[in-house]
Amino acid sequence: MSVTTDQIQLDAYGPERFAEHQPFGRVGYLFTVPGDFPTDVPPSLNVTDWEMAVYRTRASAAECWEVRDVNGHRKVWAEADTRREAVGLAFNEIARIRRERAAETAERRVNILSLAPVAVETPPEDTDESNSLATDPVTAAFSAMFEDAYMQAKQTRRAALAAGAAYAAHLIRPHLPTAAALTVDVTNGGLRAVLDSDRKTLWYAPASPVGLDDATVEEVEGLMRDALEFGADEKSLEQAGWQNPGAYDDTYDLELPQAQR
Repeated sequence: MSVTTDQIQLDAYGPERFAEHQPFGRVGYLFTVPGDFPTDVPPSLNVTDWEMAVYRTRASAAECWEVRDVNGHRKVWAEADTRREAVGLAFNEIARIRRERAAETAERRVNILSLAPVAVETPPEDTDESNSLATDPVTAAFSAMFEDAYMQAKQTRRAALAAGAAYAAHLIRPHLPTAAALTVDVTNGGLRAVLDSDRKTLWYAPASPVGLDDATVEEVEGLMRDALEFGADEKSLEQAGWQNPGAYDDTYDLELPQAQR
């Protein structure tokens, strides 16, 4: 898909869209980056559509427009003097990163999977193409099959982590309605604390006098262990929205989805 800034649909939002502690402007515009952008990236690397926000902020003591992704790790993708320029720069940066990933995937197919290209014998008259290389059809089919399964597994893992966060919020908020984040030991799924939107502690382990009963804690911890069963490496967790505050190597903060109104 080829996208220009003139084709991008911007939808205005107000102060009710994001919680105050989140790093978005109180007012701004939402737009979508298609999962198949840019078109020169192989279809096997397509992702889900990304929802983005562009809003006025202050950076380097000068007011400007800023772009962040809404559903990922809320990275700043661009800053510019105008909204149009900021959105365009964000698309350019996303295209650059997705193309780099495609190149890394191609390199991994050769170096890690040992799918080295094989020389193609050509008739003598085709001297201009006598040094051309190609991958045989069977190898290419296995390569594509693995890559599709690999990408689907990553997407399914992110979905499992997101569903786990939603389920945990459902279990905890009847007891702690203002719960906004969990502190979790990712080595064993242990629930260490429940925080509100201002990062104040509502409940802590192992002996908080109020908040959660033992049965709820055990259920949430079992859920966390299931969600983390396929690994808890730093990169994957951060991509799924988990944040390491730096106090303990194996303790991460998990943002809970906003409560339904």
